[in-house]
Amino acid sequence: MASAKLKEVITEKKKQVVEIEKKPSLKTSDSFSEMSVPETGCLSIIVLGASGDLAKKKTFPALYNLYRQGFLQSNEVHIFGYARSKMSDDELRARIRGYLIKKDTSPEQSEDVSKFLQLIKYVSGNYDSDEGFQSLDKEISAHEFSKNTQEGSSRRLFYLALPPSVYPPVCRMIRFNCMNKSDLGGWTRVVVEKPFGKDLDTSEDLSAQLGELFEEKQIYRIDHYLGKELVQNLLVLRFANRLFLPLWNRDNIANVQIVFREQIGTEGRGGYFDEYGIIRDIIQNHLLQVLCLVAMEKPVSLKPEHIRDEKVK
Repeated sequence: MASAKLKEVITEKKKQVVEIEKKPSLKTSDSFSEMSVPETGCLSIIVLGASGDLAKKKTFPALYNLYRQGFLQSNEVHIFGYARSKMSDDELRARIRGYLIKKDTSPEQSEDVSKFLQLIKYVSGNYDSDEGFQSLDKEISAHEFSKNTQEGSSRRLFYLALPPSVYPPVCRMIRFNCMNKSDLGGWTRVVVEKPFGKDLDTSEDLSAQLGELFEEKQIYRIDHYLGKELVQNLLVLRFANRLFLPLWNRDNIANVQIVFREQIGTEGRGGYFDEYGIIRDIIQNHLLQVLCLVAMEKPVSLKPEHIRDEKVK
């Protein structure tokens, strides 16, 4: 009974937090104002490393969930997969389908999966090949031309489901071959996954190289672990809950244990782990992010920039 009541309180507080985050700040920055403007026209999502483990297990299922929830409209969005592997559109769709269909999937959901997969097109090429990225740009441009029959802008989002060692050549190829060219406006953005380099020096060098190619507002550095509901709920549990807020300190907590268990091994990821290892893959990012959320002081607000600032103190 108590646990049910606690769950109800957490859910209600989470709703309140979401409402707080939706309220605009009085001091609105230029970048925020730009993002607040309604966007129209087609959106091209390009998954680089489409045949890899991360893309199949995480990226495409996440895009499918957004599609199911109505955030990706089929009349505006097209998804492009790019990798070195030689395969057809249908072969890539077949690879992805197994990660979208579950044992308890209803016929309606199966139909949604089929519709979603039809939004995906595959382009094969090397990550340092002008020819390959020019072919990719040609496919994207054809999609944009077919969709932008009415007034709108073209938006290109590149998601790098790749190891950091290939970020620089891939970003150069994007910069010189695949930037948005729409006369109607729009943008090009690049999303890079963790780990961001192998150490401080390589991380700073990587930032410098990307900074020479793109503006900072075009670069998104992410850790997909922060998108997990359990991880997001830590903020609500700590700072929007009267029960735990006054008790979450060294006087009431004897120790903290962050345990990570997986049933899978390194299947299909041997080359990646040989180069980066489990510490850089899991501990340096995923688990340290969780540790920060558990140990940090209460931020000024639950805005992303305030949470970020409190984490690094």
